[in-house]
Amino acid sequence: MGTSRRIRIACVSDTHNDDPTIYIPNADILLHAGDMTDNGTPEELEKALNWIRKLPQKLKIIIPGNHDVGLDPLHKGYSPKIHSLFTSLEVRADGVVFLDQSDPTFLHNDLLSIYANPCQPDFLNSNYAFTYLPYPSPEATAAWASAPDASRGPLELWLSHGAPKGRLDQIHIAGLMGCEAQRKKVAAARPLVCVFGHYHCSYGVEKVVWKAVPDSSDGVSDDVLESVILTEEISDRVYDFTNLIPGKETVFINAAWMTMEKGKVEKRNKPIIIDLEYTSE
Repeated sequence: MGTSRRIRIACVSDTHNDDPTIYIPNADILLHAGDMTDNGTPEELEKALNWIRKLPQKLKIIIPGNHDVGLDPLHKGYSPKIHSLFTSLEVRADGVVFLDQSDPTFLHNDLLSIYANPCQPDFLNSNYAFTYLPYPSPEATAAWASAPDASRGPLELWLSHGAPKGRLDQIHIAGLMGCEAQRKKVAAARPLVCVFGHYHCSYGVEKVVWKAVPDSSDGVSDDVLESVILTEEISDRVYDFTNLIPGKETVFINAAWMTMEKGKVEKRNKPIIIDLEYTSE
C-alpha cells in the first residue's frame, strides 16, 4: 500500500520584470508559467532568475513565455549564454528546474508527472518567442505533438504559457484566444491541474468535469460535462484539490500576476495556491 502525501503548489505567471517574492507563500513547489520579463534580454532574464533562485520552495519549475525571447533558440534575440545559465547545474542546485517543450518529466522520485510547453499561437503577426501559426496549421499541430494522452497514465500537472481555447482565455483584443490544438491535447490527457497565464485579464481558477464518453467522433471536441469558475477575484485562500478524480476532473489556473495595464498601475494579481495529494510507494 502506498502512502498519500499532501503537496502545496504556488502558481504564478507573467511577472514581467516584477519581483513578487514577498507575495509568494511557502509551498512545496513553485510553478512559473512564463513571461518572467518584458523584453527577454539577458540582463532581464538573469535578474528574474535571481529572485526565483532565492525563493524557499525546494522545487521551482519554470518555463519561458513569449516575452522571454532570450530563451528561444529560434528567435533572433536568443542568448545561448543565458540559456546555459537557466539549465546549469548551479541553478538546478538551487531547486530551479527549467523546462521547455518536453515529454512528461517525472519529479518527486518519479511520482509526480508534469508536461511543460511554452509555445502559443501568434495571432498578431508579431516578433514574440515560442510562437506558431494559429490552428489549423501544421505548425500548431507540431507544437503540441509531444503532449501525452491518457494512455500514458495519470498526469498531475500541465504547465504552459498560453491557455487552451475556451479556458480562462478571454481578452479584450479582437481575434486573440487560447489554442485549439492545445485544447484538444489537454482534453486527451486530462491532467489534474493545468497552469498557464498569458491572458492577463482572465486570471482565476476553473474546475472542469469531463464527460465519460465524448459526443464527438474525434474524442476531444465536446468532452466537457460541466465547468465552474471558482474565483474571479484576488484571494488569499488555499484551494484544496486533494480530492480531484484523475481522468474525470481538471482544474485550470490562469496565474497571471500582471493585469492588462501591466506596469501602468500598481494593482497585481496574487499567486494562486493549491493543495494536491499523491500516493507514494
